[in-house]
Order: sequence, then structure tokens, then C-alpha cells
Amino acid sequence: MGRDRLKLLALAAMVGFVAGCAPDVPVTRYSLQVCGQEHSSQVRDRWWGSLYVAQLMGDSELVVGVPLAVPGEGGRPATLTAQFHLTTLEDQLRRAPEQLKGRYAIGAAQAGRSRPGEGAAVLFREQPEDALRASAGELVIDSVEIVRREDDTAYGVMSGHYRFEARSDADQSTCAIAGSFKDGTFKLVGDSS
Repeated sequence: MGRDRLKLLALAAMVGFVAGCAPDVPVTRYSLQVCGQEHSSQVRDRWWGSLYVAQLMGDSELVVGVPLAVPGEGGRPATLTAQFHLTTLEDQLRRAPEQLKGRYAIGAAQAGRSRPGEGAAVLFREQPEDALRASAGELVIDSVEIVRREDDTAYGVMSGHYRFEARSDADQSTCAIAGSFKDGTFKLVGDSS
């Protein structure tokens, strides 16, 4: 019995050590106002993906997706996603993510829109053909921080807020969109080449 207890204690200590190495996942808080209708939620995503944040190696386009669970048709759950396509310096997300902090002017998507600090935005509910596309507004990234690195993975937290006028693809109507995200989580996996 003594050896079994020692094995259990060693196993419990090892599990505690490994659990202590995993980064604590913050609660992400979302708010969104679409054409006067308000939504809010909070989530703790243990996979570190409450935001979609990506930038291809060697590229200056940064994509930030802010998904928010909302009631859908017939009471079924649905997701509204505010998606931003921002122009930054090349590889900014990997080289110096904290420098992404700041104001981005949001306008209608245009070919050749390549100045850092500008971008385009769209809001959609699972089907991009029902999108509301931004015509003018801004996204402010209040903070970006890599909170931990493990092997080839970086764990990050981003907060920000946005406001833009948008036009519907379906019926060309316009309305105001405003929202925020606090402590949104994302992962960056290193280049495997």
C-alpha cells in the first residue's frame, strides 16, 4: 500500500505541475449593437480562440474576426461575426504584436488599399451573402499582448472597440454597427518550415 500511495502522490504532483504550466484563459466579453439591436455575451475558450486573428507570413494584411453568439431563427443559436481586414506592417502580428495597438480607419473595401492603419470591415451571420459591409468608421485596438509562449505556440489577448456605418448586400439598406471585445484570446502557431 505504501508504494501505491507514493505513486499516486507522484502522479498527482505531476498533473498539478502540468496544469500549472498551461496558461490561464481569461473570460472574453463581447458587446455588439446592430441597427439598434443590442447583443452581449462572455465566453472562456479553453482552446484560446475566442477571436480569429491571422496574418500570413510575409503579408501586411491582418484579419481579426470577432464572433458573437446570438439567438437565431426559431430560437436556434447563431453567430454574428464582425470581420476586419486591416493593413499593418509586414508580419506585424508575429514580429511586434503590441504595436498593433491603435486606431484603424475603416472604409469600403477597395483594391490597392494598402496604407498601414486602414482597413475594411464586414458583419455577417454565418452566410457571407447576407453581409453588412462597412462604408466608414473605425476599429480601435486598445491592447494586444502575448501572454505566454510554449514550444512553437504563442498565446495572445486582444481588446478593442469599433463603430462603422454599413450597407446590406441584400437590400442596400444602411445602419450603424458598434461593438467591443475585451480579453479576446487567440493562438499563433509558429512556422513549421
